[in-house]
Amino acid sequence: MGIIVFSVFASANSSLAFAVPTANPDPESLVESKVAIERSFSTPLLRFNGETAAQLMQKITWFPNGTTALSDDQGSQFTFTLDLADSSFVLLSNSTMIDQKVLGKDHQYDIVWKPLRNSDGAITKYKFDIVGTSANGHTIKLLLSPQQEITVNDDSFLSLSKNYNSNSTSLFGVGLDWSDATSAGQPIAYDSEERTINIPVGKSYFIDPTTISTITAVLSPGSSDYYEGERREVRIGNVLFMFYFDGSNIVYRSSLDFGATWSSATSSGSGVINGDVHRYTVTTENVTGTNYVTLLYFKTSGSNTNFYGKRGTVGLNTITWNNETSMFSAPNFASCGTSVCAASVGAVDTSGIMYAAFRWIPSGASSYQYQIMKSANGGLGWNTSLSQIPADVGTRIEMFLTPLASGKMLFGYMRYTTDDIKYRLWDGTGWSAENTVGNIGSTANTIKHVSADSDGVKKAYVAYLTGGNSGSIKIAKWGNDGSWLGNETADSTLSHTLPSITITNDGVIHVYSLSGNKVYDTTKILNSWQTPTNPFGTTFTSPAQLTSGSGYPMALWIEGSSSPFNLRFDRTDWDVDRDGIYNNWEVNGIDSNWDGTVDFLPSSSQAHKDIFVEIDYMQNHQPDSGAINNVTNAFANAPITNPDSTTGITLHLNLDEQVTHSDTTSWPTGFNSIKPTHFGTATERAAANHDNILNAKKKIYHYNLWVHSITLNGPSGVGELLGNDFMVSMGSYNASNPSQDLAGSREHQAGTLMHELGHNLGLHHGGGVDINCKPNYLSVMNYAFQLPTFVSDRPLDYSRSQLLTLDEINLDELDGVSASTPSGLKTVYGKPGDFPVVSDPVPTGQGIDWNRDEFLGDDGVEQSINFFDIPDCDSLDLTSLTGYNDWANVQLAFTSSGTYANGTSVKVVDNEMTREIVQKMQLMTLDTIDHLLQNANATSFRDTNDAAAEKKTLHDVLDNPVSGAKAAVRQDNYGKVVAILERIRAKLDASVGGDPHDDMIVNQKEQTRILQQLDNVITSFKKAWQ
Repeated sequence: MGIIVFSVFASANSSLAFAVPTANPDPESLVESKVAIERSFSTPLLRFNGETAAQLMQKITWFPNGTTALSDDQGSQFTFTLDLADSSFVLLSNSTMIDQKVLGKDHQYDIVWKPLRNSDGAITKYKFDIVGTSANGHTIKLLLSPQQEITVNDDSFLSLSKNYNSNSTSLFGVGLDWSDATSAGQPIAYDSEERTINIPVGKSYFIDPTTISTITAVLSPGSSDYYEGERREVRIGNVLFMFYFDGSNIVYRSSLDFGATWSSATSSGSGVINGDVHRYTVTTENVTGTNYVTLLYFKTSGSNTNFYGKRGTVGLNTITWNNETSMFSAPNFASCGTSVCAASVGAVDTSGIMYAAFRWIPSGASSYQYQIMKSANGGLGWNTSLSQIPADVGTRIEMFLTPLASGKMLFGYMRYTTDDIKYRLWDGTGWSAENTVGNIGSTANTIKHVSADSDGVKKAYVAYLTGGNSGSIKIAKWGNDGSWLGNETADSTLSHTLPSITITNDGVIHVYSLSGNKVYDTTKILNSWQTPTNPFGTTFTSPAQLTSGSGYPMALWIEGSSSPFNLRFDRTDWDVDRDGIYNNWEVNGIDSNWDGTVDFLPSSSQAHKDIFVEIDYMQNHQPDSGAINNVTNAFANAPITNPDSTTGITLHLNLDEQVTHSDTTSWPTGFNSIKPTHFGTATERAAANHDNILNAKKKIYHYNLWVHSITLNGPSGVGELLGNDFMVSMGSYNASNPSQDLAGSREHQAGTLMHELGHNLGLHHGGGVDINCKPNYLSVMNYAFQLPTFVSDRPLDYSRSQLLTLDEINLDELDGVSASTPSGLKTVYGKPGDFPVVSDPVPTGQGIDWNRDEFLGDDGVEQSINFFDIPDCDSLDLTSLTGYNDWANVQLAFTSSGTYANGTSVKVVDNEMTREIVQKMQLMTLDTIDHLLQNANATSFRDTNDAAAEKKTLHDVLDNPVSGAKAAVRQDNYGKVVAILERIRAKLDASVGGDPHDDMIVNQKEQTRILQQLDNVITSFKKAWQ
């Protein structure tokens, strides 16, 4: 007595196998069934970070007529029926097993099915045993469905029910493996004419079981299959997205930290895709500032396969999907089962039009077809770009599609039977006739591996292998106009497979591949191909199904020898110090036109953050060298870590040249009329390759122009928000004579320069928001601290910590403003309707008398403490004021932002500091002095009886419309203001070593209170003057 063991191949990405009972009887009774019995189970196919990422739902149905049907949710199916001639049949079952009982005149046998479970307890396969006897020997026959195409391979047979691929060595679909039975000496034969599996048995048979399971692709094509560089990862801004099929839908995960951690999987809503489930593709596009991801796939509907595009709108790290859009249909090809053996590739041209190419073999055809579609709205609506074309070959073609310059496109493919490339060019109005390039160094009659990408000037590169699906890496090249440039060898030292090309913004061509159970990256830097390296380490466990990212040096692959496989992601760190200047640029220089020649080599370090700013200026508006040094030092002292184990940012403020003076220079029109003729040094602009040099510099340089004024009495500056251009305009700060050229004091220049540069780095007036004058936001981005007007010793700095939130409808005076970093910084706040509106400087980390009732301890105070009665700080609305850590959030890589524009402002902050605002703030500081003097107790004066008269005298010194300090402020005569304030100071300075004989206020406590603010204001005006 013996058991014959069969293992069943699951559909693609599965591990379905037939399970065998043990010799021990099942203790649960078997019950006869007159209806079909169905058992379903899910098999984990893929694990990512320890969790199941993809699974396959599988089903076995046993019918009371002796038929067994196997299927999965990817469309694979296989059916066989027992030969019951001269026999009776009974179907029995209990909760754990199925028994197909056959009873004939001289033979009887049972086919007993049981599930097998993995270490996690999950059913991974079914196994069946055939146990029986016969009088004189017997042949058991399994009758196969005539509609199934059967491939016999060694000791297995396979129903190619979904992946018609006559030249692939991969085995996909549902089938049986009898190698364990034949290894035990059991003969089994396949009769192709009768379409039966014949199992001759003796008088008794029982063969000890073993199970064999075969898992097909779960991510993308494997090395033994056709391959066209299917994309599975994209980068949008600084967010990475990966895609894979989980058995039910195409899903995605996102990463905000360049792949260190990933979100949970989120479905795209594609549903079960079929054909080749690993041949869908992902592409991205930006349409009028909105980022889209589009999936290109296909699935069965009745007797047809429909081809779809599905557009998703990208948020920060999420995607909102539209309904899928059906493009066209094709009748299913019999040998493909419920499909047409399709594949897809996609790319976007330089004008934002998305193209999608599909290939398939329709019913009744002898040749594969291809068709190209296009979409102008990110993949929501589609039109035919190239109608269905036969490829004149019955084996799969492997396609590529990539953009050229000026809206042109390159489409092509390689064939199994030939050593050539066929391609067409789109010129913006139509597709060219098919061109052929022969003798490219590949091999005829081999499966092909191919992938394509375009460089920064839209020259096209196609990677392929000398041996078809293995061998040296070759690169075919086209000019950005579509002209054929020939081919070259990228590497011949290894035998590669799955070459996946991606060309990154840093000027490097990457070809990721597998070789010798390792992942390799073969790169071209400038004109030289480098020796392949292992950027992701040297220890791998059977890596397979490699795919690279789009425009970013990253790769995705699976590892493991059986299901569930492990999904692995890794990337090359192309900007180690995170300053937006790529390692390759900092080491080798920038090749702006991709001709292999360095155009500009920045004087920067790949291990320490750098920012480059070119400064040009109008006559009489050259920035003070001390102001430049102060801002440079502020960045050098930034609490920013670097790979070289030091802190700070190296700010290169390169003072260049003087430009023609104009009283007003509008933004952006006037600015854009100056930058094109003055950006770069005179030597660089005069060089023969000046365009390449300047284009290279524009990739890393901010451009700052110092002008007289943007508008008459206009703002002190303007800057792109997360961009590269900004202006400083302090020339018209003389209110009595706006045409008089003033450049501003050193302190005012430094604060304004750092403020406008801060906008380029992504900072708003409220840090991450536009709420201005927040007492808990201690930054030069805040009007209250851009200049040292209210707090004369405020540091020239961005905020270094996020202070606690202040709720303006529930302020607690004992809490005040939380402690600053560094400790001891001062702040100011507003109180609408009070005089003065803005407070004296108050310490952080202590309580604050918000309502100024001279009682510290109120809670539940409702007050708009960021109301300063100046533009942009004049809202009475009560809101929640959040702190913000500027240095932790500065964005150095301006070219990665959607608002970056070379010379043209796309987005700027709506309001900026003006001379009128500065003057009003300065007058407020004089109000604080006047308020302190007028509220001094009469007993504090030397002559108590004359206190009222002396207060009036002091008030007049400040407020006299002709000779007072306020009048001097309105005349921009800061020296006079300082002189007046110092005369007042002399009248109350005995407590700090002054002459006591001329003091008007003699009380030491009152002197100290007034002097604290008086000295603050004097220093403030000195900094505005000197």
